[in-house]
Amino acid sequence: MPTTIRSLLTFVILMTILLLAGCNVLPAEFAQQTPQPDPALDPEICQNIVNQMMELTRSQEVPKHLLNYGGAPQEGDFDPNSYFEILKHISMEPGYTLDYVYFSTLMGAEPILYARKTDQKPFQSTNEFYEATGEDRNENRYLEHVRTDGTPQGFLEYVILAIHGEQFYLYWHANYNDLQVVCTPAGVNEIIKKLEEYDFGVPLTDSQKRDVLAFLMFFPGVRLKVRRWRFR
Repeated sequence: MPTTIRSLLTFVILMTILLLAGCNVLPAEFAQQTPQPDPALDPEICQNIVNQMMELTRSQEVPKHLLNYGGAPQEGDFDPNSYFEILKHISMEPGYTLDYVYFSTLMGAEPILYARKTDQKPFQSTNEFYEATGEDRNENRYLEHVRTDGTPQGFLEYVILAIHGEQFYLYWHANYNDLQVVCTPAGVNEIIKKLEEYDFGVPLTDSQKRDVLAFLMFFPGVRLKVRRWRFR
């Protein structure tokens, strides 16, 4: 039976490495552990899903009508429900669809995802969205209406959606929302490679590279505990 994940879901992302956050060392608790492969999850499949999500979101050009005025998407704009063509073990709760309003300022612009009933009219502006829902910008309540198929892969895909879901149509400073899920050593090496290719920001030091490369044995994993799923 499909499982709706609500506030009882807690997850700890041990396999997500915050390279772009400028961390000097890996957390000590990571170094003290020797992660083991989760037989229920394939790291290569996980990394492939993440790569597909990134290719989909980062290939989108912001429509001028959203960039200039914000508001609601028009016909032909990006549809976040296309995520579920990649994330096949999760879906929206029956009767709900995934939608967004676009928040645009002089300093940057980005989407705000929300779940709405299929018979409900979409919000036409961020002000209308906030007034109607009272939702804080970072609450991500849409996740309350996302269901998994109850498998570890489903919960993994739930986390991937939570992290990557709002990374489309990012403009200017909103591009700081570049947190990534990393599932394989190859995924880490690809990030290091891209950091070295771009002449922007503060590059990783040799010491930071050694710290990261020393922690290449990691795997996505999900453990079922009493009344909650724990994601590592």
